[in-house]
Amino acid sequence: MSESRYQLARAQFNGVNKFIACQLSTESSPLIALSNYFNLTVGPECKDFPPFAEESMLSKPIMTALEYTVSHYAKHNISVPGFLNKERLLQIVPSLAKGLHLIPGCRRCQDFIACDELYLFYVLNIKVIHGWVCDPNDKEFFSVLGNCSRSTLLKSISRPGGLAKLVEGTSNPSSLSKKIQKFAESGLTKYGLRILHEEIGERQLAIICINDQFDVIYKCSGDLFVLETDGHVLTKFGEALWKRLTLTEEESFYVTMHFDPVKGQKNIHKATEWLERKLSDVDDCGDKGKEQASKKGRDRSSQVSNVGIWGDKAKGRGS
Repeated sequence: MSESRYQLARAQFNGVNKFIACQLSTESSPLIALSNYFNLTVGPECKDFPPFAEESMLSKPIMTALEYTVSHYAKHNISVPGFLNKERLLQIVPSLAKGLHLIPGCRRCQDFIACDELYLFYVLNIKVIHGWVCDPNDKEFFSVLGNCSRSTLLKSISRPGGLAKLVEGTSNPSSLSKKIQKFAESGLTKYGLRILHEEIGERQLAIICINDQFDVIYKCSGDLFVLETDGHVLTKFGEALWKRLTLTEEESFYVTMHFDPVKGQKNIHKATEWLERKLSDVDDCGDKGKEQASKKGRDRSSQVSNVGIWGDKAKGRGS
């Protein structure tokens, strides 16, 4: 049986020519996300590359990283949990193209139900996060949900009378039922998006999992962007792109790998507004930097003058 072939696209990241792989369907697989993560972070410069790559080519950097990590642990006699089994981890890699089912917990964006597939990310030292997070300030809602996982909640409300039992005794069962239903069906919540902004540092790469779709995510100028891997979109605009992570498509837009607005897109006005804010922030930082530098210069000048004054006085006292 022949391997699947993936379309490749040029992506200049941090001034270095790289390539990224595009997804085969509407779902973004963990193989694509992990392969692109490695290519952007530690992959070599690629001025020329084929238009397509087979699955084994995308898996190779992941396998190499696993081999190195496990060997490093063994070489230095580092005590590791039992899950760090080389054979088991290497067996997971071929299944990445078919997708993974990671189950998020509702309390924190890094909470997932433990499984071998999740350990793969931990071993590779890659931050994997989600946005299905409940707001603790909504105390009744937070209390009713408890420390549940998404699968547990979906099972509970799918049972006959399950949702009614969950909200029994609350102040407004009808309103809370609707809120729980909406929360269970969502992959990214308003509070979850806010927490993701706090969790990911500026210029940091991570992998985000929303409804079992995996994507590379990056923070630039305080905003979160997901690496676009839809081949049709990349072909339309002719280059690799970032897409702003938002709750609605109306607020989202595309930017280039250099974070310039992409011409011809639907929400070009949103992208332009974002760029103007970004440039304004840079100018503000520059002005503040100039003020601080000027102040430091005045302070240093004052210190030099004071040294001179006290030196003269010291001489005067000594004469």
